[in-house]
Amino acid sequence: MLVDFDDKNDQAGWSESSMVFPSAVGPVGPLGVGELHNAHCDRCGRPIVGARYKCIDCPDWDSCHECFPGVYGIHPHKFVRVREAADYIRPPAGPARPPVHEATCDKCLNKVVGVRYKCTHPNCPDFDLCENCEALPDVHPTTHVMYKIRSARVATAPRPGTSIFCDRCENVILGVRWKCMHPACPDFDLCEICRLRPIPNHPANHPLAQYRTNPIRRTV
Repeated sequence: MLVDFDDKNDQAGWSESSMVFPSAVGPVGPLGVGELHNAHCDRCGRPIVGARYKCIDCPDWDSCHECFPGVYGIHPHKFVRVREAADYIRPPAGPARPPVHEATCDKCLNKVVGVRYKCTHPNCPDFDLCENCEALPDVHPTTHVMYKIRSARVATAPRPGTSIFCDRCENVILGVRWKCMHPACPDFDLCEICRLRPIPNHPANHPLAQYRTNPIRRTV
């Protein structure tokens, strides 16, 4: 069965009356202007030049103009005729996949996919929960503040000599950096997790400025 995409202004308006089975026709219309498509014929294996016949039931099955009259015997599906490479509009991409974090849920022991919950309590330096387990009762003390991380941050590693370290946990700061602006602290920085810890990290009357650093392939 064939759907002819010939008129660019009418590609969305075809109907069942414009379809024919390839077995019922000979060569279908004239060849195109010799344009090379980004596809190979699944019958003869050659690059497709001119008219291209694409199966609309299969994700990747094409025929060239010469092979199309005999296609129905081996591939009885519906086809669309694409005269020029620009005529074929790819379907829109599907919904975005949930992020996969470089962390394991400490309840179900599976890789954290989607939203990640990280405990900020000093007694839990490495405790994470996935979204499903965080909703369960009695999984973790309710007095512990959980940091909600929606995306797994990916970028290049910091260059040697340019990394900034948190003055509390002494790790490289990834993502958000909090720098003290008080004159008494010319070089004091906190990472996002340490800033959120419930115990005091720094004098409350010292203003902190927020900066964004280049994170590496891990989450804060």
